[in-house]
Amino acid sequence: MHKHLVLLAKLSRADVVTLLGIIPFIISLYLIGRGEPELALLASVAAFFFDSIDGAIARYYGIESTFGRQLDSSLDMLIYLVFPAYFVLQFMNPWMLLTILSAAVMVAFGILRLIRFNIIGFVYKGNNKCYPGLGTAYILPVVAVLYIAQHYMGSLVTWLVPFVLLGMSFAMISEIPIKKPRLSFWYSAAIAIATILIALYYRWL
Repeated sequence: MHKHLVLLAKLSRADVVTLLGIIPFIISLYLIGRGEPELALLASVAAFFFDSIDGAIARYYGIESTFGRQLDSSLDMLIYLVFPAYFVLQFMNPWMLLTILSAAVMVAFGILRLIRFNIIGFVYKGNNKCYPGLGTAYILPVVAVLYIAQHYMGSLVTWLVPFVLLGMSFAMISEIPIKKPRLSFWYSAAIAIATILIALYYRWL
């Protein structure tokens, strides 16, 4: 039996952390189905934390690999493309045909962007390390912010959502160099969004 499980034996500790991120991702889908948008977004934030630390672990232990990069991209596709598409269709859907179109374009262009990044990696603008095009990770916080804004501003924001997704989709496949933000930026944004979502869930806001 062991010889048929070699793939599992070859997983690094960073790969295991990446795979653990699938747990909160699955929970987030379940919560969407249950009609719990705030909790679903909170679960996706938890998935983001797993995604953010796997690379740091790989660099710290010097175990970066092509396999790990491909595995990380697969989780990126789930967290930053599949989850936002499903979430928007359920909770931020002004017109089904338009929302399906924008969600489909976002997922398709996001996949193209992830494949391109795995092939060419980072680009440099001067001394700055940049992503080629907008990173897929920006989709999740933007959707979360739009959901929060929708809570206060209603249908005006809801109608903006498909067009924001389309704009971000084309930005992902563009050649525009986007400076890589520090993890402190992502963590600050994630904590702020999570705090607001908890307040909305308990009706404190």
